[in-house]
Amino acid sequence: MTAIEIIRLVSLSASLLISLIGFLLALIKAIKNKKWDTLKDAVKDFISKAEGFTNFTGAEKKEIVLAWASNFCSKQGIKFEENKVSSIIDELVSLTKKVNQRDKDKVKTEEIAETTEII
Repeated sequence: MTAIEIIRLVSLSASLLISLIGFLLALIKAIKNKKWDTLKDAVKDFISKAEGFTNFTGAEKKEIVLAWASNFCSKQGIKFEENKVSSIIDELVSLTKKVNQRDKDKVKTEEIAETTEII
């Protein structure tokens, strides 16, 4: 084998290796994202169930949802990251409150927005 053939073979091997590593990283990321999507769907269900607990405060409901999410993660082999799950819960509850606003609450929100614009 000549030096040029060896260089071509090494460069081809290196490019194949880089492509394989890129593919594996993308595959791992896709699997993690799928697991997080599954977790988000489960958290939505947990929040819905927790809303049925009328004798609990919002903080207590959130703790219950976090416990359920932790249990779900351990069963599904997902790394439980309490801060991320807590953020997901806060976002979903905030969105739900915004979507389900009563008419009288909407008026207050609009008034606050108008006074904020004046300042």
